[in-house]
Amino acid sequence: MRLRNKLYFGILVLILGSYFFNIKFNFLNFGVLYFAVFAIICFGMLGYIKYERLSSKLLIVVLPLYMAVVIAAVSFFGNLPDADYFLVGAFFILATVALCSFGFFGLFSQMEGQPLLAGAITALSLNAVLMLVMFISPEAQHSYLDLLTENGLELFGGSENALKTMHRFRMIGATGFSTYSVGFTQTIGLFLLAAYYYVTEKKLDFLFLTVSVLLAVSAVLAARSSLLGIFLWTIFCFIFFRLRFVLIFFHSSIFLVIIMITLIALISADGADFFANWLLELFTSGSDSDSLAETIQMLDIPFVDSGFYGFSRWFGDLGYDYFRSADVGFIRLILAGGFGVLFCVVLHFFLLGLVLFRGRFSAFFRTLYFFIMAYFFVIMFKGAILFDFFAFDFLMLMLGWIGSQTKDLAKIE
Repeated sequence: MRLRNKLYFGILVLILGSYFFNIKFNFLNFGVLYFAVFAIICFGMLGYIKYERLSSKLLIVVLPLYMAVVIAAVSFFGNLPDADYFLVGAFFILATVALCSFGFFGLFSQMEGQPLLAGAITALSLNAVLMLVMFISPEAQHSYLDLLTENGLELFGGSENALKTMHRFRMIGATGFSTYSVGFTQTIGLFLLAAYYYVTEKKLDFLFLTVSVLLAVSAVLAARSSLLGIFLWTIFCFIFFRLRFVLIFFHSSIFLVIIMITLIALISADGADFFANWLLELFTSGSDSDSLAETIQMLDIPFVDSGFYGFSRWFGDLGYDYFRSADVGFIRLILAGGFGVLFCVVLHFFLLGLVLFRGRFSAFFRTLYFFIMAYFFVIMFKGAILFDFFAFDFLMLMLGWIGSQTKDLAKIE
């Protein structure tokens, strides 16, 4: 890779990492997500000018997002003075980034190989390494958290108090706060890794083994719900990589168990007991586990009265809590934007699959779309992952664009 290409790749990783993880440094008055949005829009417009033409297919896919902006805006003005503007701004950013995405992809794809997939995987792998370091070393964790704002830490009583409790295992990774959304993000990296090896027609090798284990471990450290995504990814790889993946799966399973045992051994005795119980609770308690029971209970929260426009309330009265204490993603979306916004979101992803994942696409990409969307659908019952992992829509568009540039490859045996 030439020096200029290395520079471009570094810029790509920086932009994607900033879009994946909205890091809030003490020396900035805003999260790096806004830098990434600005960069994607600017580079996207440049890409349309130099390399890529604005696709009519993309316009069809993005239209429901702008419809959601209109409905959210009507809801906002109709519910004043009790409304908040989160949904309007969030959908406007999603739609605008989506509209500029193909230009961005066209610009950065001028490098050799598959720089888009490689850049995304690199950003997620770097976050995985940071999560492991912070999990093992309280000193490194404290040093990194000192660079961030105190917003996330104050939920656990401030940095000094929180780091002395079991809550410190939540305060890992680039944002300093890893929950189900970070687990989902890292797990999506596994699907991107599979796509990279398929598109480049590479045989599964030791690098695949290492990166997949790294992403899987970091995902599980963030959330137990990641196990569902890892399970789906495993089935997906069995379908398309067959015998070669069986060997990789055998080795990675052993590797994964060794790493998890090593991580538990490296932390304090109290921390090891807490983490082991937390990790195994879903298997030992089943539906009686606290997390699953809480999610099931939240399904009883009333939302039918939201109507077509909703209440334009994403947050509760305190400003950082949830409206009606609803944590289920679908219910939060309906309460804030009504059934009208929910219809637009469903239509957007339906059109994304129908318009972009069809035609001369291989069965690989159509199946990839199905598996990822199934995972997304389930996690939306856990939380509002559409906004908690803001880059999800961008990555789905990226997979659609890459597939449209890829010939129907033979299956990798």
